[in-house]
Amino acid sequence: EATKAEKAPGVSPKQMLRALPPILPCAFGFIFSIGASTLLFSMLAYYFNWVIGDSAGMSTLITVMTVARLGGGATFVVTPLSRRFEKRTIFISSMLLSAVCITLAYVFRENRVLFYIAMGLYFFCLVPAGAMLMPCISDSVDYNLYRKGIQARGFLYAVASTLSYVAQFVGAMAASAGMVLIRYESALPVQSAETLSGIPKITFLGTAVLSALSILPMLFHRLNRDVMDSIYREKSL
Repeated sequence: EATKAEKAPGVSPKQMLRALPPILPCAFGFIFSIGASTLLFSMLAYYFNWVIGDSAGMSTLITVMTVARLGGGATFVVTPLSRRFEKRTIFISSMLLSAVCITLAYVFRENRVLFYIAMGLYFFCLVPAGAMLMPCISDSVDYNLYRKGIQARGFLYAVASTLSYVAQFVGAMAASAGMVLIRYESALPVQSAETLSGIPKITFLGTAVLSALSILPMLFHRLNRDVMDSIYREKSL
């Protein structure tokens, strides 16, 4: 069946629907995960300009983010973790820690040093979760091919590339809805106390909520190491 599937010229709509279930948990997980980052970066400019009154702080934060992400790169963190733990475990742990760190950034926002430390830890903890997307998609491709006889590689990777746009839409809509709720008026030279107190909550606590929500779908991700090893053993027979 696998050989026939590999030679198939295309995937029918029915096969596409059958190929989707294995990818859905990680799809929704990454939508909320990337949406959280989109919300954060959509709001940070408002936070630094209106609440802090220091637009240069954004440059400092970008430097912190770059250093943190380099430190959390594949060579130092992701590769060793992926050899010891399940992809689902890495993603859930990464997003849980990032939710905690971004909450700490809100708590310590009045202290610049602690704030930047918390933000650096947030970006550092976020790296492993982001690195799990393509491996999860790859597992779904192999599962569909060898268990269902469906060659849907192109379709599933197209779904994965679409996720980023959906996630950005979710994050942008969350930011827009939040700004409406706190009554932000771009035309006003001075914002109300309600608006100024609401911006940090949307920026940091909103990001923490979306990060936490990304964990829930991944609890239903079933393509663990045992399942995939079983599939590969059957393939080799």
